[in-house]
Amino acid sequence: MTAFNLASESKARAAAAASSEDGSSVEEERSTLKSVSRKLESMFEMAMSASESEEEEEAATVAPPLTALELARRRRNRLLGRFGLAAEALTIRKSTLRKQNYSVSLVSAIAQDRVVANQLIEGGVDSAVFENFLQQMLLGLRKDKSLDGRNIVLLLDNAKIHHHSLVLETARRMEVNVLFNAEYSPWLNPVESLFAHLKRSIKEEQITTR
Repeated sequence: MTAFNLASESKARAAAAASSEDGSSVEEERSTLKSVSRKLESMFEMAMSASESEEEEEAATVAPPLTALELARRRRNRLLGRFGLAAEALTIRKSTLRKQNYSVSLVSAIAQDRVVANQLIEGGVDSAVFENFLQQMLLGLRKDKSLDGRNIVLLLDNAKIHHHSLVLETARRMEVNVLFNAEYSPWLNPVESLFAHLKRSIKEEQITTR
C-alpha cells in the first residue's frame, strides 16, 4: 500500500468519525427538545386544570344575578370614579338643605356700656349699606353732648366691605380712628357676644339663623 492510499484512507476514517459524532449530537439535541416540550405540555395541562377548578369553585359561590337597578348603579359608579361619587354626594347633600325664601341681616354698633345703633336689613349687607349705617351712627354720636371732645375708635373685623374705600373715607371725614381686629379672631370682637346672645334667643324660637 502506498503512502497516498494510507493518507486517503485515514482521511475517510476521520470524516466518517466526524459525521458519526455530528449525528449523535443532533440526536441528543432532538431528545432534549422533546423532553422539554413534554415538560411544558404537562405544566400547561396542570395550569389549565387548576384554572378550571378555580372557575368551578367561583361558579359554585356566585351570588344570585344582579337586578337591572344594581347593574345600572355599578355602571354609574365605574363611570364617575371615587372623586366623582364624592362630588355627587356633596351636590345631593347641598340640594337637600332647606332654602330660605326670606332673610334679614342685622348691623350693630356697641360701646363699652351700651348698644349704640342697630339696623335690620332685608337680604345681605354690602359696602354701600354698611357705609350708610356707619355715617348715620357716627352723626348720632357727634350730636351726643356727653361725648364732646372724646376720641372715637371704630373696631371692625376684616370683612371685605369694612375695607372698602367708601367706609374708610367716611370714617376719615367723621374724624374716627379705625382699628381692624386680628385675622380669624372673632372672639376678640365684643360685638360677637351680642350676636351670640341674639342667635341663642332666636334658636329658642326655632327660627333658622346663619
